[in-house]
Amino acid sequence: MNSNSKFFLNDVPLSYEKYIKIACDPSKSVVIESCAGSGKTWLLVSRILRLLLSGNEPSQLLIITFTSKAAEEINDRLLQLLKKIALSNEEDVIDLLLERGLTNEEVNSGKLKIAKKLYQKILGCGSYLSIGTFHSWFLKLIRVAPLESGIPFFYKVEEQTNHLKKIAWKSFIFSISSRKDKTLIKALMKLYEILGEKFTTELINKFINMQSEWFIIKQFDDPLMDMIKNCKNDLLIDPRIDLWNDNFFISNLVEISDALNYGTESQKVASKKIKKILNENTNLKKFDNLIDVLLTKDKFIKKNLIKSNTSNKNFLNEDSLKNMKKKFDEIHSVLINTINRSKESKVIILNEALFQVGEAFLNHYSEKKIERQIFDYSDIELNAWKLINFSNFSPYIQSRLDEKYKHILIDEFQDTNNLQWSVIKSWLNAYEYGIDKPRIFIVGDPKQSIYHFRRAEPKVFETAKKKIIKDGGFYLSCSQSRRNAFSIIELLNKVMSGSNLLYKNHTTSSNIKGKVYRLPLVRVKKNDLYSSKEKFNNNLVKNSFFKKSSTAENFDRQEEGFIIGLTSSYIKKKFNIEKQLNWSDFLILVKNRNYLTDWELGLRKAEIPFISNRSGGLLNSLEIKDLLALLKWFVLNSDDLSLVH
Repeated sequence: MNSNSKFFLNDVPLSYEKYIKIACDPSKSVVIESCAGSGKTWLLVSRILRLLLSGNEPSQLLIITFTSKAAEEINDRLLQLLKKIALSNEEDVIDLLLERGLTNEEVNSGKLKIAKKLYQKILGCGSYLSIGTFHSWFLKLIRVAPLESGIPFFYKVEEQTNHLKKIAWKSFIFSISSRKDKTLIKALMKLYEILGEKFTTELINKFINMQSEWFIIKQFDDPLMDMIKNCKNDLLIDPRIDLWNDNFFISNLVEISDALNYGTESQKVASKKIKKILNENTNLKKFDNLIDVLLTKDKFIKKNLIKSNTSNKNFLNEDSLKNMKKKFDEIHSVLINTINRSKESKVIILNEALFQVGEAFLNHYSEKKIERQIFDYSDIELNAWKLINFSNFSPYIQSRLDEKYKHILIDEFQDTNNLQWSVIKSWLNAYEYGIDKPRIFIVGDPKQSIYHFRRAEPKVFETAKKKIIKDGGFYLSCSQSRRNAFSIIELLNKVMSGSNLLYKNHTTSSNIKGKVYRLPLVRVKKNDLYSSKEKFNNNLVKNSFFKKSSTAENFDRQEEGFIIGLTSSYIKKKFNIEKQLNWSDFLILVKNRNYLTDWELGLRKAEIPFISNRSGGLLNSLEIKDLLALLKWFVLNSDDLSLVH
């Protein structure tokens, strides 16, 4: 592959013009893998324009993206493009259309006139573009057959269900305790014993988040029995015991032991220990003793065992030394595999308890939703899947979709989960061979899949790609960014190349060189009582003595904010020589919102103006809190706390 190439068709380099021509061609199904800043939204909007120019009605396009905000952006950018076409002179419009893959012949054959009228058509006709999220589209499907879907028409969608889950969990614990459900109590206590309270709660939450997948799996199989079948031999006999029946492993071990006997003093000691272990009775202790001799605490082969020296070379030639290292690798692989397999019985016990508690809590949680006449996103996905696959209304739903939509466009496809893609795939698979299916256009970047907590799965991208190619579609990819500075791309290539199998080296069309700074770490003071690392404590009771206090942690975050502020000031002053920078040119990204208040205090200390999207909005900002406290004191002079605030 040409390392300088930026655009590819099935991993074969091609020109930008051909790339755009295929991507925007209304007659082709296309999946596009495109890096950050490469103009994916521009491409999607251009494809929509080409579809409208080819005679498709707006209502025949199904446009799906991940968030409502993204859907609004696509709609706004399309309208801006159509408005620009309507108001611009013909020469500019011709350039714009040629830029999107049309030929001069197509432009002159009437496409120019059609393009100039599209803005008026979109605004004036009753036909509208269907742009929304998967959930909004699934909800429309469910509303077509509310009785068959199992969700009453008057139920409301609840977006934030964390609070309800916490309430349901408390009532679930109370319920199994009050009715003395021994089976569930035993299963729950087993989870606490293995994982502790914190990780048990996290695991149950993950189980609930996968409720749709659990329902589907249960329709076709018994998950626990499948696990038992896969682990059957290891459940009958412990792999750490069975290992000593492996003659090939034993012969490798003997050969290694003989070789080590001619090595350094430490290698000779290891050789004697291995020979002693080989003569011991077979039990779990025998395996543990071998691990102690060969592996470090991190489960790697001890370096002193494979270290070459003069004594070794007198006994082994160069090829034999390589062979010995190879045998060490083989032994290491077998030992690690044996350790992992030995845990499978515990995994079965853990999952059996999880499935019992998880399913019981899932039923309890569902009852709570029914009481409140609400349903969540998982309910929407599951019921849409059932409607299109197994309900009596499936043929009707299919026919409605076939009649309504001729083109499917999906933005940010890397954030799609298995169930969402399954609905699309089921719809496409329902078409008989030879019948003209809807054209599908998918754009995304698996490297940018960050919504795993919402069950997004980057592997779905690869599955969809294979499906589209199999059905006669095209796979395009782009590794050129339009917006990122050269220094950022250069650093990205250094960090990602070789460490991520999905990554291909990026280029940029930006002329800005840019600069990358590595911020200093916040130094922990020597007299900080909380600086020692808190070791993982699997006990159910938290050890508050060694846990860092929230106050000390808050000060750390404030210090981080202060350092970021000082660094930003330095960058602003230095760059102002080359280009005038405003504070609005800076963007600070944080992992979560938990410490935003502390970081904001640090920025204030550094006298940096900022706008924060901290949840709670205006009423939660410090200035407004001060103002409210002052107003409270005006109303009630005895409110000393408000005055102190």
